[in-house]
Amino acid sequence: MTLMTDSLLYNHFSLKHPFDNPERFSKHCHSTYELIFFEKGDANYIIDDKKYKLHKNDLIFIRPYKYHCIEFTKDTEYSRINIAFSDDAVGSSLPASIPLQLEVTNHPEGSIIAEIFGRMDYYTSRLSEKSFCDMLPAIIKEILYNLSLVDIDTAHIPAYISPLLARSLEFLNKNLFTQNTVKQLCKTVGVSEQYIFRLFRSELHITPHKYLTIKRLLHAQGLLQRGKRPSEIFYQCGFISYVGFYKQYVKEFGYPPSQEQKRTEKQFEFSPQS
Repeated sequence: MTLMTDSLLYNHFSLKHPFDNPERFSKHCHSTYELIFFEKGDANYIIDDKKYKLHKNDLIFIRPYKYHCIEFTKDTEYSRINIAFSDDAVGSSLPASIPLQLEVTNHPEGSIIAEIFGRMDYYTSRLSEKSFCDMLPAIIKEILYNLSLVDIDTAHIPAYISPLLARSLEFLNKNLFTQNTVKQLCKTVGVSEQYIFRLFRSELHITPHKYLTIKRLLHAQGLLQRGKRPSEIFYQCGFISYVGFYKQYVKEFGYPPSQEQKRTEKQFEFSPQS
């Protein structure tokens, strides 16, 4: 089941054989928050350079602009509840207040967060779509408030994919809008561009240039949605020319940047891939 409004999405999904649909679970990045409640399966979850082994009733909290995906370790049935939402749904202060360490937490049967997700099918089967969507922002807030009460020491500890990748991503995100960033990265970490390209291809399935471009475009998209003009923001978002920015924007989103603000009045655009 999938329900969607202009600022959020709810999706309850299961799949018997996830190995049959690898393209559905590719690593991706977007400008929304995501809550994923893991019900069943045998998998890891990857967020940037971190890998978490998943267990039943794990809650994954994904912040905007983080590259992430699920990685299946066995072809067993997979089930999860996914809620994606923008700041417009619940405000910006509450999700931003969640400690960074609480990316993956476990909530056993009987815990408040498990009970909240356990009520979802009850609500969706008895309420109209409009009533459930009206109720969903309050449910998200309840989940986030309870997540903020979780002891940081009980959060899952990730395995790091690669110390070099961790340093590289930290550098790129700190220098997201500067020119020649990849060349500067190679000098900083002391490896060749060819080695960095192989590392990104192997671990993120994307080139470092593409990683930068998508993050820059998502940042630009957010500014445009707040009313900025394309000609005002392309350079501050790391693009040398407006023509280059325009072409990349259309290629990534399928429409010109000048249409972004009009599209924010339409339905929430999000495709669940986790």
